[in-house]
Amino acid sequence: DLTSTYEIVSVTDNSATVDWVAYYTYSATGRKVTNRVRSVMQIENGLIVKQNDTFDLCAWTGQALPSVVAQVFCWVPGLTIRKLARKT
Repeated sequence: DLTSTYEIVSVTDNSATVDWVAYYTYSATGRKVTNRVRSVMQIENGLIVKQNDTFDLCAWTGQALPSVVAQVFCWVPGLTIRKLARKT
């Protein structure tokens, strides 16, 4: 059930920045998620050669995971999604 929207923020000959939003159900919990992402891309010869995506991980966990788990995730340094997925 994935849908998305996007907005091109800026484009030059060698870079592009795009804000996009993904709407989906996180399969591990069945919870609905709206994930707002900024993608910064490096372009060479008309092709994307590098892409860096950033988003608010605490906002994502608050939607995708049960509230107590999400709170722990946001407050415990070094805890990653992979470590958390093995525990839930």
